[in-house]
Amino acid sequence: MSTDTDDNSPERPRDQSGSAGSSLASILGPLRGSYALQTAAVGAVVTVIAFIVNTGIWPAILGVWGIALALVGVTIHVVVTISQRGNLG
Repeated sequence: MSTDTDDNSPERPRDQSGSAGSSLASILGPLRGSYALQTAAVGAVVTVIAFIVNTGIWPAILGVWGIALALVGVTIHVVVTISQRGNLG
């Protein structure tokens, strides 16, 4: 009456992804399911592009739009999270 405790059993295959892939997936996981966080991420990218360009009027426009998108995305995400938390109990 012994139990086989082999970790390579066919019922439970081993995870072949590396630690870098799993950490990237853990970072991008919430972005895939939330349009608000996607909006905030796009705002962050646009703001970084504005800092990289840093010449002329376009960086100012991109900076304002980027910060606005990031703030709107984070605000919507927080409001939705708080409203859902009230329904959980």
